[in-house]
Formats: sequence, C-alpha cells, structure tokens
Amino acid sequence: MAFLHGVLSGVKEDDNVTKYDKDDDINSIIDTLHDNVGNGREAFGDAVDKVDEKIKKVTGPLDKLLEGGDEVNFKKIPQLIQDIQGMQGKTYDEDRKGLTEKTQESLNALNSVDKQLSNKLHPHVKLMHNAVGTFRQNADEDHEGLKTVCQKADSEFQTLNDNVERGFSDVTSKLYFDIDTLKHNVANKHKTALEASIQTAKQTLVAAESKAKKYVSGTFIINKRSHFDDKFKAIEQLLADIKHDGTSVASGRESKLRVVVNSVKEGIEALDGELNSGARQMGDAIEKAVRDVGVALGQLDEKVQADLHRLLGRIEAAIKGYVTKQVEAIITGIKSVEYYSHGNNKGVKALEDALKGSALQELLRQSKDTNGFGGSLEGALYSLQQAAMKVTGQDDVNSIDQHPEVIISALFSDINRKVGKKFNNAHRKPENVPDLMENYHKWVTGKNGAEANSLKTKIDEIKKSLGRFFNRGENIDGNSEFNLGVDGKFSAYHKKRQAAVTSITKILSNIETLEKIPEAVKQARNSVEGFLNEINQNFKDLNTQVQETIKTLEQALRNLTYMIQDINAEIDSVHANVKEALQKFHGEYIRDSKNALTNLKKEALQQYAESKIKELENLIALVTEHNAKIDKIIDEDKRSSTKGLLKWMKGDADYKLENIQQIVPAQLKPSQHSEKFKTLSEKLQPYLDKLLDYIKHHVMIPGERPSPTEQSQLVSSIKTRLDTLLEYLKNHNDRQVKNNTVKRIHTFDDVSTRYLTELNDSISALSPSNFHGFHNPLLLDALKAGMTQFTEQLSHAYVNAYSGQKRTDDWVKEETKMVDDQPQKITVLSTEGRNCAKVCLTILEMMRYDFNDLLSGCSESASIQINLYNNQKLGRWFRKRGFKVNSDSGKQHGELQDKQSMRGTEIKTLLNKNIVGASGIEVLKMWKQEWMKEQDEKKSYSKQQGGTLITHKTVYNTEHINLLDIIRFLKVPLGAYYRSSHHFLPPKPRSPSNVYQMLQWLLGLYFNPMYQKLEAHIAQLFAGLKAQYKLEHPHLDVTVPDDLKKYIHSPLSSEQLTTVLRNVCLYSEDTLTAFLGRGHADGRYAVEFYTNSDQLLYPTSVGTCFDMLVDTSFRVYNQLRFVYKQCNNGTKSGGWNDCWYGQHVGGSSWNCNTKQCANQNCPQIANQKTNQSADQRCDQHPICGVKSPLNRSLKMGYQAFYLIHLKHLVVSLRVQCPTTLESRVSLPWALPILAM
Repeated sequence: MAFLHGVLSGVKEDDNVTKYDKDDDINSIIDTLHDNVGNGREAFGDAVDKVDEKIKKVTGPLDKLLEGGDEVNFKKIPQLIQDIQGMQGKTYDEDRKGLTEKTQESLNALNSVDKQLSNKLHPHVKLMHNAVGTFRQNADEDHEGLKTVCQKADSEFQTLNDNVERGFSDVTSKLYFDIDTLKHNVANKHKTALEASIQTAKQTLVAAESKAKKYVSGTFIINKRSHFDDKFKAIEQLLADIKHDGTSVASGRESKLRVVVNSVKEGIEALDGELNSGARQMGDAIEKAVRDVGVALGQLDEKVQADLHRLLGRIEAAIKGYVTKQVEAIITGIKSVEYYSHGNNKGVKALEDALKGSALQELLRQSKDTNGFGGSLEGALYSLQQAAMKVTGQDDVNSIDQHPEVIISALFSDINRKVGKKFNNAHRKPENVPDLMENYHKWVTGKNGAEANSLKTKIDEIKKSLGRFFNRGENIDGNSEFNLGVDGKFSAYHKKRQAAVTSITKILSNIETLEKIPEAVKQARNSVEGFLNEINQNFKDLNTQVQETIKTLEQALRNLTYMIQDINAEIDSVHANVKEALQKFHGEYIRDSKNALTNLKKEALQQYAESKIKELENLIALVTEHNAKIDKIIDEDKRSSTKGLLKWMKGDADYKLENIQQIVPAQLKPSQHSEKFKTLSEKLQPYLDKLLDYIKHHVMIPGERPSPTEQSQLVSSIKTRLDTLLEYLKNHNDRQVKNNTVKRIHTFDDVSTRYLTELNDSISALSPSNFHGFHNPLLLDALKAGMTQFTEQLSHAYVNAYSGQKRTDDWVKEETKMVDDQPQKITVLSTEGRNCAKVCLTILEMMRYDFNDLLSGCSESASIQINLYNNQKLGRWFRKRGFKVNSDSGKQHGELQDKQSMRGTEIKTLLNKNIVGASGIEVLKMWKQEWMKEQDEKKSYSKQQGGTLITHKTVYNTEHINLLDIIRFLKVPLGAYYRSSHHFLPPKPRSPSNVYQMLQWLLGLYFNPMYQKLEAHIAQLFAGLKAQYKLEHPHLDVTVPDDLKKYIHSPLSSEQLTTVLRNVCLYSEDTLTAFLGRGHADGRYAVEFYTNSDQLLYPTSVGTCFDMLVDTSFRVYNQLRFVYKQCNNGTKSGGWNDCWYGQHVGGSSWNCNTKQCANQNCPQIANQKTNQSADQRCDQHPICGVKSPLNRSLKMGYQAFYLIHLKHLVVSLRVQCPTTLESRVSLPWALPILAM
C-alpha cells in the first residue's frame, strides 16, 4: 500500500491523470492508502480494491471513443457509422439533425481526454465532422422545395383542425358547466346550509350536556362533599381540645382543655411537697454516707495495724536466712584461717569461695592478696575462730560447723532487736500506731494539727456546703427539707412558681368562651349537606332533556345525507354518458387527420432519401478509414507513459493487483503468518519487477533498439537490490543442509537491514526529485515516490541494533589505568558494549515484572479469553504492552487469538511449562535448590501434636525449570549489581535538585546500604516513643483517611512504615518509566535509574539520611500531586488533560489554547503547496509548532504558570478590589520534574 500511495502521489498532477479525475477520486484513494499504511492485512484488501477501481476510472475514458459510454453527450466513433447507415430507412423529420449532432459529440469527446492524445486524434475526428457537415448542407439545400410543400400541407390541416376543435370545445364546455353547476348546488350549497344549522344546534346541546355531566356525576357530589367534610373535620380537629368532655368532671360541662390546664395548676402547686420529699431522702442518704465513711476509716486503721505485723514477720524471716548464709560462709573462712599465713590469707580465700555468686565475692578476690584489708580480714576471722571455740566449749576448730546455731542465734538476736524495736507489740497496742504512722493518722482523723486538705476536713466542708440548701443547716438527716423560701437558694424557683399559677388562672377564664364554638360548626355542616343534594337533582333533570334533543338532531342529519346522495348519483350517470359520446367523436376525427398528413410527408421524404444513397455510401467509406487510424492512436497511447504505468499497476494475467490482495485474508492464524508472508513476497516480487522493467524501458533513449541511460541503469540497480531483499525476506525459514537447523531467528535482522539500506541508496541516487530533461521524467518521479514509501514501511520493522551479532572487539576497548602506581592496560566495555548491556538488563527487568504480573493475572482470569469487547482485564493487559487485541465479538482482529483454547489457563500452563534441558545446567539447578529452600522456609508451618513439635515442608520438583525460574535466576545477579553499584562513593556527590533526580534517589535508596539502617532507625523511633509516653506497645493510635486504609491502619507500627517505604522506593521506577519510557541509545536506559548514575548524595548519618528521605518525599509528593490534578482537568477547566509533552514540544502559557497549542490530530497529508497566506491560523502545521504548559511544568516547574494565572486574576478583579493582590501572593516552592 505504501508503494501504491507513493506512485499515485507522484502522478496525480499529470495531465494524463487529472483530465480523467474530475471528482478528485485519485486524491481520495491516495488519502485512503495513506491512512491504511501500516494497518496490516485488515486494510490491505480494501485499499487494493480502491486502487484497482480508481485506475479503471482513470483509463476508462480512453476506451470510450471506441467502446462507448453512458454519458448523455458522448458517442463512440463506431456509432457514427451506424447513425449514417441508419439514415437510409428513417423518416427525415426525426433524424435530419442526427448526422451533425453525432459528429459534433465525437469532436466534443476529445475534451474528455488528455491534451496530448487530443492533439493526435483531432485531425481525424475533425475531417469526419466536416464531411458529415457538407453532406448535411447539400441535403438541406435540395430539401428546401420539399420543405415548402410539407409546410403548406401542415398549414391547411392545422386550419381545419383548429375550426373543428373550437366548435367542439364550445359545445362541450357549455354542457359540462351546466351539469357541474346543478350538481354543485345540490351537493354543496343547499346541503351545507342545512347541515350547518343542525350542527350548530347539536354543538350547543353537546356542550351543555358535557358541562352538566360534571355536576350530575356522583364523583362531583362525592368530591364536593368530601371537600367540605375535610374542611369541617379539620375545624373539628382543631376544636377537639375545647369540646365538652362529659367524663372529665361530674357535671360534664368542662372541656378537655380546661381539665388539662387545671391539672397543670395542681401539678405546680404540688411541686413543693415533691421537692421536700426528695430533700428528706437526700438528707437521709447524706447522713448515712458520712456515717459509713467514719466506719470505713476505723476498719482501715485496724487493717493497717494487721499488715504491719505481717511485715515484721517477713522481715525477721529474711534477716534470719541472710544471717544463716553469711555465718556458714564465715565458718568456712574460720576453719581455713591461719594466723601466721604470711600473706596467703587462706581464710579470706575460703570465704570468697563460700560466697560465690555474691556481690562480696569480687571485693574479697581483689583484697585477698594485699597486706592491708586482706590481712585485717584474715585477723578478724582468726579472732572469730577463737571466740567461737570458747562459745562451743571445744578446742577443735573443725567442730565449729557442728554448732552454727549458736553463732546464728547471737547475730540474729542483735539485728532483730534493732529492727523490731518500732514494731514491738504494734498489733496489740493501737496507741503505738500514731507514733509509727503519724502523718497517716492525722490525715484520717483530722486531729493533732492535721492539714487543711485532710479527709476529715473535706467531709466537714461538704456538709457545710450542702447545709445552705436545707432548712436545718448542717444538721442534715432524714427529716431535713429544702429551704424553698424567698430568701433561700430556691428563691428564683419560688418567684417563677408564683408567676405560673397567676398565668394559668387567667387562661382558665378565657376557656369558657371557646367551649361554645364546636356546636356552631356542627350546625353549619348540616346546612351544606342539604344544599349539595338539591344541586345534584336539578342537574340530573336538565341532562336528561338535552340528551333526547341531541338524538332527534342526529337522525335528521342522517336522513338529509341519504337524500342528497341519491340526487348526486342520478346527475353523475347523465354526465358520464354525454361525456363519453363527445370524446369518441373527437378522437376519431383527430386520428384520421394526422394519418393523412403523415402519409403525405413520408412519401415525399422517401423520394428525397433515395436520391442521396450514393452520397451516404461515400461518407461511410471515409468514416471507416479514419476510424481505423483513431483505433491505432488510442492503442499506442494506452501502452505508453503514465497510462501504461497505471495499466501495469493494475497487473497482467499472471500477476494482478486483485490476486495479490487475495493472498492475505482479513483473518490469519499465527501459524499462517510465515507462510503467507513468503507467498506475498513471491507474488509481489514479479509484480514490482514488471513495473520496474516498464519504467526502465521507457526512460531509455527511444529508437528501434533503445539505448540505456544513466537513469535506466539506476532503475536496473533498484530492481536488483529489491529482488535481493525480497528473496532474503521470503526465504527466512530455509534450513541448513548440514544440521537441518533454521538459518536465522527473525525475518528482519541485521542482514535485511543492510539490504534495505543498499536499496535506499539506489533510490536516493534518483535525484533531483524532478527529472526534467530526461525521457518520461514523470515515471522516475513516481518510481522514487513509490519506492521511498515502500522502503519506509519496511524500515518500521523493529531490528535490535545488536540483532545477529556476537561479542566483538567493538564492544570492548583498552584503557590505561594506574594499578599500584604502575600504568597497566585493562579491557573495559566501550560505549557500544555498555549500551548493549544496559539494553539487556532493562529488558530483563521488564520481563521479570511483566511475567510475574501475567502469571498472577492468569490465575485470576483463568477462564477469560484475550479480547477487549467484554472489557476483559486480560485483553487490556496485552494491549498496554503493545499487542493488537481483538475488539469485535465474533470476528478476529489484532495479533492475539480470541478463542476458547487461548485463555488465562492456557497462558499459565505455558508459563509453567518445563524447559527441556534446562535442568542439565548445573549452576541453574543449584540455584533452583537454594530457591526451593527459601520458599520452603516461607511456606512451612508447625503444629503441636502429642507434645512433639512437627514441621511440614512443601516438596518441589528440582528437575522442573520453567521460563519464570530462568527469569528469577537472572534477577539474583541483577539485584546484586544494583547493590554493588551503590558501594561506589562518588568524589563529589550532589543532592537531587529536581523531581527526576529525587525519584532516582528514592529508587536507589532501596539498594543502598543506608536502607537497612533506616529501617532500624524507624524501629528505634517507635521504641523511643514507647518509653517517652509509657506506651504498652511501640504503636501509635492514629486517624487513617479512607483512601489510605488499604496501605496502613491504626495503631501505626514501624513495620507498616517500612513496608510503605519499600513500596515508595520501588514504585519510583514505574513513575520514571511512565514519564521517560525505557530509554534509548541517545539518552538513559531504565536500568540506570537503579544505579545512581547521577552520583547523588546518600548521607552516611542515619539521622541525616532520614531527614533527607522525609524532605524528598514531601517534595516529590507535592509536585506529582499538582501535575496529577492538572492532568485530570481539561482545557476548559484550566487543566492539561489534552496537552502533549516530550521532545520538540515547547512550553506555553498556563492554559492550553488554539492560538498557542497546535491541532495535534489534524490530517497531515502530503498535499501541502506553497500557497499559504500571511494570515493563516496557528494550528496549521507548517508554521506553528507544538506548545504545551505540561511540557514546561515537567522541565521548569510550575511557578511561572502560577504567576501568569494570578496576574490574569488581578487584572480581572482590579476594578472591584482597589488593593492589588500581587503583594499578598505566597508562591509555592516549585521544582522542575524532568529537567536534566
């Protein structure tokens, strides 16, 4: 289609095309081809059909001179011969102008062909036209006499006919008029007057009946009665409370309202008694509470004394245990002591061993070898030894440990005497408690100088405060009442109570008058009911009389109609008989008169025609001779130049354009792509070769043996290189004979790219663009245009720059570096090699993410087919990744099969399919075993059964390795590469200065050594909060907005924050690639987002790094949130929803507008000429360029737009607000997002 588009674009301005393209059809088909270039096989068939159709329209007029056409003013040349021959047997008055008209039509037909062909045909057609004109002129001159006779006959017959016609017309007109007048009067004039009178009377009665029915119907009476009932009921409802209620009092003369008001008055007067009843209950409760507090304080004092006694017992037991242990240690030391130990201090050493684990052990160890403290302690032990031997009455030192109780008793008695002095007999002598717990006793009893805030003092103050509300003061008991007098605490209540009683007394005096109203309302209701019944009966009588009168009028109207119909039928019968007789007589006369005149003229013309037969025979011979010459000229013209090219584009018997179309149907199975591609190449190659051979022949120097030219040789070069390229593409599945393997993996690779480049070189050699001075220059223009667009479409096939290549020396280079102060040459990656590695790692990262996402999605969409028409999630997933997905139910469009055998389940099966031979790779197999162990630890679970801990583990098939396993295996060194790149310390690290760098900083943070330290730091912060605020757990209760509940919840923990931090870091890559894509050779590949390529600063202080993380997060959030909100709004809302961004897109003002933002979607077709005016609109693409505030925001920040927006606001408000707003504007801090 691209080739056809180019060729037709090249020849569309040629006179050989424009002359036959009055409706601009050729431009229409060029636009169709342009729009469908690159749309694949779906549009190919329709486009080829249209090309074939338009080519026929262009070449069709060339055949009309010989084959004829459907146009009104066009006749083919052979028709001229038939017209002349036909004159011999026809009437002269019908065809006397036929000869010259036909030859003039043939002459005019030359205007329908191109100028070159018209010049060749004009002499022959003009000669025939002149000969026919001479023949007609001679015939006309001989005919003048005959014409005079015929005209005289016509005149005489016409006079006779006119006289007969006038007499006949007068008689029939008079008769018809009288009959029509009679019929009209009967049917219209008299009948209309009667009908009008009857209808007027009837309409009056019907209108009266209609109005009466409304009042006669039961609905009217019911509605009116209901209306009045509702009104009376509403009045009665309002008066319900002032009706006499016979049950309210014995007399039955008081209304409910009076009863209620009296009840209110009595209730108010009874309030004093109720209040005093409550006061007596409150006084009794207060008295009891004070009494109970006193009892409780007494019980508390007794319990404290009992607790002190128990405390003394525990102290004695603890002291005795401690003394026993220490005495045993001392005995051990005594037994080991030697008075004359000369510094060995054996007694001290034995004491140290006995006190092992005690705090004294370390002190004894440090002092046993000194002559100071150690010697003194050794002497003390010796003295104790001598004293103990005296106490036990034995001289043997080893017998001391047989009587330890003597020493223990002595020590315990001494200590116990000192400690228990204050507790002695405390539980039996209450008078000792004030001495032992003096402050406690004062606070409880309020005696002996108690504090002002003591318990007893507070109780007395409460009684004093409450006493002001009672009539007996502080003596509150069950007989106390509230002081309700005018001067008491309830004085306000007393005044309001008196006012309420006075008001109610006045109300009761007015109620008696109101109690008389309900009886008057009841009497009025009975009067209305009688009035409605009387009206209803009167209207019923009137309605009956009106109905009877209407029936009488309707019967009279029907009788009148029947009578008039009978009269009209009789009149019509008489009229028809008279009319038939008159018309029969008139027709017979006209027919006989016309036949007589025709026979007379025909005989005269026949005699004239016979005299001209010889002249016609000579004219036929001349037309036949020149007709043959015209055939030859047209045939040669159809086979040359542009017309010949269009003919060959249509194809010949072997390779027709429509046959090429049929090779590729609209729907193809994936397995058919390779086969159909090869078949299409095989058919297209000879088709293009024939066109190239035709052009090559016609750009040679004309002659009996055409001589080659430079341009014909270039065309031959194009043909050779085109054949080489198509041969290579169509044979992509050929196998090597040696090992029966496929030659190459892809149809388009580096070799096809080289062949395509060579073909483009040959096409470019056809320059300049217009080949003036050559033979048939237009053919070369068309060829270059067609081949250029053909190769352009082939260049759209994606061929990786490293396709088909192995590692070469171009990927590495040698550099000299200093190693141990010695220059050494080392091999490093070149720029080309480094880019290749970046491409590989970027693709691996994409595959890891997308294949894991696809596996998860296929599990959720197991039974779903791949399409879009049911809004399928699986279909949308493939479309977002560049696939063309079927969008029409019942049809197959796009690249992916929409059928039951291609669902999520089948895709998941393919992803988990074992790769044969993969388990034979030892390093891959070892990784799989380690990976299984990790998964085993994550998925293992334990349970307690019979007191034994049992651990269950999932069993994996180590021999099964699928595609996802290989991707996971490659991800391990990729993650290590990311982390190792962050161990490099840049000499001059810099802080991120725009959102682009901040996103890189966040992504790199996850792989930086500081990440683990930050996690620990966050945990420490929560632990510090726990200690500072004495929390039970290191968690914080927070309020979580609804839109964040799926990420965090209350209480907030450090684990939640570290999880969110991980997501923020890793999702930064998604944001970067959304803005910038995955990269290209002239920019930055996505893998570099992970490796700190900009040498950004990561502070080594965990506190500083944490502060930088918080600051960066706030800045990134504010900027991206602003852009997100702006992009959600359209142009009318001041948003950027319709804005573009990227290379060659400039900035503009705050709002998109038609003067600064180009029409992005206007048709950019190749038909622009040098005729643009100076006042053209800015959305015309040759001038305006593309502008976008979104692009400016991404590159420079949004501060400028904010200023512009506010200035416009100030201008519009300045009239109403004299104080300028500019001084009050607080501009937000702004960062460029993608500025680099």
